[in-house]
Amino acid sequence: MENAFLNDTSALQAMTQVQEALLEAESFLNENYRFRHNLLSGKTEFMRLPDATAWEVLTEMAVNSIILHGNECVPVLMGEQGCGKSTFAVRLLPEPLRIYFLDHINLGNKFDSEMALTHNLLVNIDEFANMGPSQQGRLKQMLSKVKVNGRPIFGKAQEDRPRFASFLATTNEAQPLCDETGSRRYLCIKIPKGQLIDNESPIDYTQLFAQLKHELLVDKVPYWFSNAEVARIQRANLPYQRSESSLE
Repeated sequence: MENAFLNDTSALQAMTQVQEALLEAESFLNENYRFRHNLLSGKTEFMRLPDATAWEVLTEMAVNSIILHGNECVPVLMGEQGCGKSTFAVRLLPEPLRIYFLDHINLGNKFDSEMALTHNLLVNIDEFANMGPSQQGRLKQMLSKVKVNGRPIFGKAQEDRPRFASFLATTNEAQPLCDETGSRRYLCIKIPKGQLIDNESPIDYTQLFAQLKHELLVDKVPYWFSNAEVARIQRANLPYQRSESSLE
């Protein structure tokens, strides 16, 4: 009986995750594209929003360009105050690029939050645990964006801008996750009590980025998580999920 209950629960969670992914995909497509079937040519066509005025044939190359999305993975550093989390976050970028590091983001302001995606390379969500379910929900929507559209300050027209920013988060709390629909985007990293992050040793950025480039372009290492890896992330995050009583 217990095994049957666990199987039913796992199946329900899997269905919820699939439904969530489908809704996200549908929302993204509706926001950024229009599709039609051309009866004369027999081909499916699409139009990019909001500025395109002509229909394009939906080729394999076009499909690949549509399904590309932003970096949805958010490492979450959890540890005591003073253990070096925020300093480590800054050091992920070499010094000349640290002008593109942002240590706060206003998720309540759509324009500000979307501009943060295109004006920065790395955004640190400090005190991540202070975000409620609605804010984490807005963050989840932002993580899938590949571009932002808006009128720049002093600009005269709307324009598309590419998204450059990746995210990470830091917190002193042991259970920062509060999105009940899933936590697959978060990689929770716990700094053991009483230990400090090594922020003194030098980082060989040239070698680090060369290795990443080689793995992506030469070794073709997948930059996405498989279904099995997603399931493992979800299980690993269970101890870091806030209880329902703490959310009330």
